[in-house]
Amino acid sequence: MRTVIGGKLTELWYELLGWHEKDGRLKSALFAETESILAEEPEQEQVKNWLRSRVSNQEQSILIIWDKQTSIFTTWDIFLKWIDDFCYPGSDDITILPLSKEWILKYHHEEYFFFARRR
Repeated sequence: MRTVIGGKLTELWYELLGWHEKDGRLKSALFAETESILAEEPEQEQVKNWLRSRVSNQEQSILIIWDKQTSIFTTWDIFLKWIDDFCYPGSDDITILPLSKEWILKYHHEEYFFFARRR
């Protein structure tokens, strides 16, 4: 894992803001249907399987962003393995996306995941 520093992260942060409507939903003009799952499902493996089924390349490099100053690069399989260490209920909202920006996964602090593919 490595962090993203400086202007590139800030630039990406503002690009990501442009992907959202004022109410926080993803813009339908940019994304196909958004899917969601409650992150606190009794069986955490059910949540992981749901996430795995959306991204076929488990070794895919991803960027995890907490805010315009806090992010890391890692892989999809590392994110899934340590998901509880990345997603904090009641506290943080995070955005996860591959470098290609072909999809986006949002974790909302009220324990929901939202997944959408770019059009």
